[in-house]
Amino acid sequence: MWLAVLLIVAVIVPLMHMMAGKQARLRPAGLLPDEFSPLALLPAALVMESFLPERLRAWEAERLMPRIVLIHGTREAAFHLQVHLAAKCLGFWLGMLMTAFLGMAGDVKPIWILTIPAGGILLYLLSDRQLDSRYRERTRELERAFPGFVSKLALLVGAGLHVRQAIVRIVREPGPGNALNRELAVVLDDIEGGMTEQQAYSDLAERCRIREIANFTGILLQHVRLGGSQLLFELRRMSSESWDIRKNSARRQGEEASSKLVFPLAVMFIAVIMVSIAPAFLSISAMK
Repeated sequence: MWLAVLLIVAVIVPLMHMMAGKQARLRPAGLLPDEFSPLALLPAALVMESFLPERLRAWEAERLMPRIVLIHGTREAAFHLQVHLAAKCLGFWLGMLMTAFLGMAGDVKPIWILTIPAGGILLYLLSDRQLDSRYRERTRELERAFPGFVSKLALLVGAGLHVRQAIVRIVREPGPGNALNRELAVVLDDIEGGMTEQQAYSDLAERCRIREIANFTGILLQHVRLGGSQLLFELRRMSSESWDIRKNSARRQGEEASSKLVFPLAVMFIAVIMVSIAPAFLSISAMK
């Protein structure tokens, strides 16, 4: 019986691969190195993804889309959402396969069959961990780059440049880029393509949902609508606040790192004490 269950679960992916045929030729070059692996199973996973209930798909899209937009941008978000859901469906299949294999290897009771979907659901949910990790890293990269950017922008605007000219100069300056510069490059491309500045800045705030960028785009939108001479003052204030936030964040991370070292140091101290007193105990035991 267990062999039959295992074969039924195992045949799902080859069957889906045959159903995919030539219809699942997506752009593997657009994927991150660790976004989907192995790529050979992508067509089958996409077919499995197509069978997701619409209500579940809508719930997943609402929950995951902000993170995917921040990592990949608005233009590629739908493609990467589809790939991520395909990876989750593949994880569901692998979870069921492993649970069925464990049941056959352990020769457990037939009631174990009821746990097979549970194993699939577990891996389906755990598939979000990698996306969450990339999202946190992207957020940290944007937060690290923002203080330097807004300081340069305040300096250039104070020197007489228009705010858009200042952004162009910062984005196109030589040297290694960062996530914020790439997002601003998208803003400039949108404006050059005919989009209004208000829409381009609003899209930036929608893609990068962190507090600093939301405040920054709000100031820019207010300046575009109303004009006035308050922009330079607001940029300087934001520059000072962002550097203070960054210093406080670095201090907090240092304190967390120090607290994490307490337990390993305590274990090492106990080990040193035991190594030091062990010869004495051995000598006393030998004298007895």
